[in-house]
Amino acid sequence: MVIGTIIGLVLVTGVFTGMMLFAGAEFVPAVGVGLFAGFWGGPGLGGMMGAILGAVRAKEAIDAFESSSSNGLGQGSVAGPADHDQVRHETAA
Repeated sequence: MVIGTIIGLVLVTGVFTGMMLFAGAEFVPAVGVGLFAGFWGGPGLGGMMGAILGAVRAKEAIDAFESSSSNGLGQGSVAGPADHDQVRHETAA
């Protein structure tokens, strides 16, 4: 999430600095506006993206684990010792 925050800060700063330069502002004021926008908008954008990517990776890891431990009761179900005989009877029938 910290890396996403830094990337968001740099990205928003660059975009707003570029927009100001394109609009005809001088370099120092354009960088000032870019840093202002980057400081207030970049960490939120980057932090949210970092959190979303982390959550997606965690969900993919959980899904991969659940699908590898599937035993016939459906994807992701894990039978305990008490359910083991029931699984045999259901698959044999």
